[in-house]
Amino acid sequence: MTTQIFEASPQLTEARSITANPQPHHTDTQRLFAWLILKAERGQIVRQHRLQAKTAMPNRRVVR
Repeated sequence: MTTQIFEASPQLTEARSITANPQPHHTDTQRLFAWLILKAERGQIVRQHRLQAKTAMPNRRVVR
């Protein structure tokens, strides 16, 4: 029996970093794409009308 080790792609690693530790220099678009990447990695779907509603919201920044 062999053990398979899967290495996360750089894109997936970056998406996890952005969602787990948002920084003020991350744009809303970066956060949205990171969320989309993580949803796709889990095999979950994103509904287009909900996505459009999210992009219509005003810009929000992380305050520290």
